[in-house]
Amino acid sequence: MAKGRPAKGPELVEGLEGSEEAKKRLEVILETIGGQKSAQEAYEQLGLSKSMFHEIRTGSLVAALESLEAKPKGRPRQEVTEDQRENERLSKEVEELKAALQIANVREEIALVMPHVLKAADGKKKRMEESKKRRRQAKSQKKKARRR
Repeated sequence: MAKGRPAKGPELVEGLEGSEEAKKRLEVILETIGGQKSAQEAYEQLGLSKSMFHEIRTGSLVAALESLEAKPKGRPRQEVTEDQRENERLSKEVEELKAALQIANVREEIALVMPHVLKAADGKKKRMEESKKRRRQAKSQKKKARRR
């Protein structure tokens, strides 16, 4: 004797979502597949022609088979469109500009409150640029001397 719940078969259709007509058709199709009803009884009960019944039954079986095909595991890879890339680039640029603006505002506040700090920083920056310029010139002169 088999253990477990008794097989429900076509009665499972009652718990599904769908129109009553679709449920009735599916139930009758399952009864024909299970051998509980002949195809002739089924298409007469549903008021369909023989060919229409076979077409609906075959379509149902094909749809069921397609839904049971193995699918790749995980979420499908999302394709990033050109618009999405452009949107991301612009969003990043906006964030960078906001940061630059915030830095400029802080510098302006420092300049107003503590002008001597910015002058010292500007002086240091100028000295560094001049030093770089002298090093480049010396390097250039060494290259010219080697060529001679």
